[in-house]
Amino acid sequence: MTNSNQPQLFDIWLVYLRFIDHPNTGKVRPVLVVGISDDVIAVVKITSRPPEPDTGDVPIVQWQQAGLNTPSTVRCSQVFEISFDELLRDMPVGFLQPLDMDGVTQSLTKLGYLHKSENQ
Repeated sequence: MTNSNQPQLFDIWLVYLRFIDHPNTGKVRPVLVVGISDDVIAVVKITSRPPEPDTGDVPIVQWQQAGLNTPSTVRCSQVFEISFDELLRDMPVGFLQPLDMDGVTQSLTKLGYLHKSENQ
């Protein structure tokens, strides 16, 4: 986990995300930071549901070391842009481990969210 209260790539933060199919409701959930610009953070949601086949979902192998309470999956097909003030705490709840970073990076690249030069 980083020691900064500024988001870093592969940090895990808590955010209130609206449901895609019910935009008037949502819930607080962990998200993984996959991109940062001056005023926007790109995140993908983390769910406790198992990976869905052929969707780009990536199971987090080292979920405990990442600061999560339960086996989890990164939903790489659902990228959200949020503002810095939507982060719910002063610091991340965890940080993805290198083994899991590789899987997420490969999935995001395959889905077209990253280009090969961005993740080297």
